[in-house]
Amino acid sequence: MDMSSMSSSSDTSSSSSMMTMVFATSTTTPLFSSSWTPSTTGQYAGTCIFLIVLACISRFLGAWRHFCENRWHDKAINRRYVVVAGKDEDESKKVGKPGESEEAVLTVRGVDENVKVVKTKARDREGIPFRFSVDLPRSCIFTMQAGVGYLLMLAVMTMNVGYFLSKIHPVNMYTQLLLASLLPLVSAHFKLIYPAARGFDEDTLGTFPCGGQDTVSSNRTQFPINGAPIQLYMGHTSAHVQVLLAMGNEPGDNFNVTIVPTFQEYGPQNFCMGAGAIQWPEGINTTALEGMNATMQVVTNGDPTGGLYNCADITFTSTALTTAEYNADCQNSTGIKVAAMTVSVNANETTESSGTGAASSSGTSSSSATASAASGSATASGSSTGAGARATLAGWALGAVGVFAGVAAL
Repeated sequence: MDMSSMSSSSDTSSSSSMMTMVFATSTTTPLFSSSWTPSTTGQYAGTCIFLIVLACISRFLGAWRHFCENRWHDKAINRRYVVVAGKDEDESKKVGKPGESEEAVLTVRGVDENVKVVKTKARDREGIPFRFSVDLPRSCIFTMQAGVGYLLMLAVMTMNVGYFLSKIHPVNMYTQLLLASLLPLVSAHFKLIYPAARGFDEDTLGTFPCGGQDTVSSNRTQFPINGAPIQLYMGHTSAHVQVLLAMGNEPGDNFNVTIVPTFQEYGPQNFCMGAGAIQWPEGINTTALEGMNATMQVVTNGDPTGGLYNCADITFTSTALTTAEYNADCQNSTGIKVAAMTVSVNANETTESSGTGAASSSGTSSSSATASAASGSATASGSSTGAGARATLAGWALGAVGVFAGVAAL
């Protein structure tokens, strides 16, 4: 056998057996087997609820076993024994004390004997004998308790924050805090606010095109050709963002026009791509767009397995928004920042695939211009609300309270 192949196989097996002891917030962590892998936030939340129920069952089994052990112990303590009175006075004193015995007459084969029926103390006995009626249910309870405990241990060993918080001490007043701390993890999607989205379903938001919303809206947004903002509500603290366009009444999945090249966005909640963010490609006559129907698709890389998609059906118009309309449709939460990409990529590509490489000059300059336009918008309306920073802080605070509460309770 080739020694190099053996060495390679050994290295592979040893590296695969190493466990990464780092907590992760992924919503697609497998549980128990590869077939149980949440693919949507709804499925992830359901998995966390299952672990909470499993932890409750573990606590119930522990309490039930304690109750049964006390009952079996009391039953053994209260077991009565018959001692012939006067036969062995010293032994009678060891077994029963005054007030713990009753005198009686026992008739055996026609012979009457004066006896004492006494109870024993646990400290006066060497041990409780094996009894089928006691030890069989005891072994069943122990087996169930051990099985549930091992399942919970495997869930914690995934190093998933949601699974960990679902496991620790759920049967108390801290359960609501633990569930609240999971909200930032299971609601980390984004919404298209302006122009109005075609529809929204977070369970299908990762479906191309349009997040599973295949029906064109009959109520199209009148969208200015120049100077219009694009308002989003971000669920992640950072994401790649890109805006595509498909022309026509029923464009299907033909989103072949990029009007906002991919850039990096930082900060949750309100985010506006302001006037100047849209960059029309060469060859498009913007004056001819007046009255034309189209569908805009905003893409982010918020899903671990790919992109997230939101669509808006629009009709182009040369009429600009008023100042009040623009301000209402373009707001940024405090702390919102943007940055240009170092390479030209699609937003639904993974971070690893876009971290290195030589970018074309046109791609880099387009991304820089887009980032500058969006950054200017963020600066202009950055004081509109501090909810984004407060929500992030609150999410971490609730998580910390839940962890400390669970440790203290344990």
